[in-house]
Amino acid sequence: MYVDVHWNTKAVIDSMGIGVSVFDRDMNLTIWNQKYIEIFEKPPREIYPGVPFRHLLQCEKNRGDFPGDIDKHLAELARNLKQNETVVMEFRTRQGKVISSTHAPMPGGGFVGTHLDISAQTLAAERIEHAALHDTLTGLPNRLAFNSRISKVFDEDATPGHSTVLMLLDLDRFKSVNDTFGHPVGDELLEVVTDRLRGCVRTSDMIARIGGDEFAIILEAPTNVTRETATGIAAAILREVQRPFIIAGNTINIGVSIGISIMPLDETDPERVIKDVDKALYRAKHGGRNRYEFI
Repeated sequence: MYVDVHWNTKAVIDSMGIGVSVFDRDMNLTIWNQKYIEIFEKPPREIYPGVPFRHLLQCEKNRGDFPGDIDKHLAELARNLKQNETVVMEFRTRQGKVISSTHAPMPGGGFVGTHLDISAQTLAAERIEHAALHDTLTGLPNRLAFNSRISKVFDEDATPGHSTVLMLLDLDRFKSVNDTFGHPVGDELLEVVTDRLRGCVRTSDMIARIGGDEFAIILEAPTNVTRETATGIAAAILREVQRPFIIAGNTINIGVSIGISIMPLDETDPERVIKDVDKALYRAKHGGRNRYEFI
């Protein structure tokens, strides 16, 4: 009995729950299924027998759905397939969809692609990672993220002509806010303090919440103006935190004490630097509060 193998293969591919695309040795499309079209959100006119893979990628790039360099991607893919290697890549489309594509070589040339929309899994993983590295109240990086960042400062080569500054901040009279107005007011106060701190630094600087009312800032500045930059930011933070806060109808006045270190180039132990900055913070707090001290 005669069986149309091509039709039979197409029927199987169409029934699959993943996107499938098959290309010949010249990288022209020969077989595909509806799921492939849906995952890549391809318009009907873009898909037809014999359409070159390059054209498909170019159309995706024109829509903002392909982030890479087409020539480089095709060259690497051809090289890997020729070596009988399977190629796996993930990319994010303009709409935020995350697609995983696997291209496997076929005997005699050509390759078959399988494609999955892994947006939900990726988003879940990103949320877990974000939760592990960020404070739930303020959204700032937490102590774990701070420790990772400060370690990188010592592990990586510094930017030429730049120095790294570490600041440790401790809010003054915060405990009395919780005792007088309750923890919900204290929590809202921390959120507003966070907003004010963000306004004092650049987007490239790191602010972390490392304790109940303790914060840390890591920043880079040109070496010839590092101290001036740190002083200016510290002074701005003092001004902002000393301004009255209106929380739940209550006028609240607090302050902040700051310890500052310009990272020494010959230091290799981040824990030692943190301890030294903590001592400077202690001097600021016990020397009158609402002030900063360099180590």
